[in-house]
Amino acid sequence: MKKLVLALTVALALAFAPERANAQSPLSFGAQGIYDLDWESFGIGAQVRTGLPIGDLAFVLNPSLEYYFLEEGEGFDQSLFRVNADLLYQIGAANVQVFQPYVGAGLGIQRYSMDVDSDAIDIDGSSTDVGLNLLAGASFGIGSPVVPFVQAGLFIGDGSTVGLKAGILFGN
Repeated sequence: MKKLVLALTVALALAFAPERANAQSPLSFGAQGIYDLDWESFGIGAQVRTGLPIGDLAFVLNPSLEYYFLEEGEGFDQSLFRVNADLLYQIGAANVQVFQPYVGAGLGIQRYSMDVDSDAIDIDGSSTDVGLNLLAGASFGIGSPVVPFVQAGLFIGDGSTVGLKAGILFGN
């Protein structure tokens, strides 16, 4: 499954690269730290952002991948990761470099698995949930190709969660 998630993320990035090159839309790659309030767990992630102008509106295509470090114990393992395909809308002037707030929505696919292995019991299982992402955040231009950002997000599905993210983007 991890190979499928990686392949999907790469495919999303490559699918939009030729369009980006022709339209001269900015392309950024980034890393992020995450805290999920419902799982009470930290995570890490990677994302791509590329401009997607529609008329005079400043949209940004934002595929991402997230992995969470869930609590484990002796004989108990669990994992959670999420693949997202979001569309962000920049609020205000798109050429503002210092503070750029945005809102967004998109599709998220969340995969949870667990394994309990002890002398008394042996259980393993997994679930995949497709849901809606709702996002709000801001990026902070500091006059370099490195752009910090913060974001709050809500994943709405069978396993609904609220998460906080902070990260950096590299690129133009």
